[in-house]
Amino acid sequence: MSPLPPIESAEFISNKADDVKISNEGIQVLATKLESLITSRSYSLSSWKQHALHPQKLDRQTVDWIFFIDLMNFSFWSDDPAVDYSVEYQGEKHIDYWALCSVVRRALDEGIPLLSADYLAHASDADVRHIFRSASSVDLSQLETRRQHMNQAGTVLLEKFNGSFSYCIEACGNSASRLLELIIANFPSFRDEGMFNSVSVSFYKRAQILIADLWACFENRQFGRFDDIGVITMFADYRVPQVLLYHGVLQYSESLLHHLQAKHTVDVGHRWELEIRACTIWAVELVRRELEKRRGGQPLQCENTAQSFPLNSIMIDFYLWDSAEVLDLNDSSTTFPMHRTRTIFY
Repeated sequence: MSPLPPIESAEFISNKADDVKISNEGIQVLATKLESLITSRSYSLSSWKQHALHPQKLDRQTVDWIFFIDLMNFSFWSDDPAVDYSVEYQGEKHIDYWALCSVVRRALDEGIPLLSADYLAHASDADVRHIFRSASSVDLSQLETRRQHMNQAGTVLLEKFNGSFSYCIEACGNSASRLLELIIANFPSFRDEGMFNSVSVSFYKRAQILIADLWACFENRQFGRFDDIGVITMFADYRVPQVLLYHGVLQYSESLLHHLQAKHTVDVGHRWELEIRACTIWAVELVRRELEKRRGGQPLQCENTAQSFPLNSIMIDFYLWDSAEVLDLNDSSTTFPMHRTRTIFY
């Protein structure tokens, strides 16, 4: 039997969660904060390309840039909270997701054909060690697994999609839900699924953020046009739960909170991990619904600009994730700890 879709999985698990709860008051408070902050800071769909490390050209190579990023978009945290995996690019050191973006830019600058499906299909362990080399004493985790994902994805692109993920997009008919199905069917490393109370559930974090990044980069045009983009949920990772915990939207049981504050890991598929991820998705959905109700379905209008903020879970996720840096929420935070799960899915 197929797993429940992400939004249904989130609602199902959150209704049965024991150690993670969603605060209705927290939802209201966060919705009010977002309504004010987003409009005053002129946050919009175009904000994605304003990040200096993101690609700016709207072409097939950018599609493959985004595909590679989200193929590798997982597990940047270090076993030692005091030392981050980092990448130096153009004289500046970057960590977490931005380290990955720096990896791509550095490799392309060095003439490494990182976006070529043929290169991905035949990359060796030595290639991967060089590409992801660190500027700190900590290497990026799961390098052998990353090489396997590269080889597998490159082979699929060559055999089924003419060597570029852009042809996979062209097969989806401007449908985000259809593209999600194609990704899950053809690229096994994106199959982010689990079991909760004997029910098969799904999150599909990397597959969904791949679609969302395309939508944001191309601003709902060309390779990023999806007529049903609202079906995409937020992306259940280890950073946004921290932000929701900070805002009082998520509430952890004493045993879970103490476990995380002690920097203990949580196993993949453990009830705690599934509850955190599901409640994060459902909480963002509830915030979205509250904002939609307040706005009568109209987007938030940014002050002093003609830009607007589409009321979907993608944009709320993007904003919350970006806010983590402003709030100084990171791997070493103890008051509002992240859950440390070593996984290929986020």
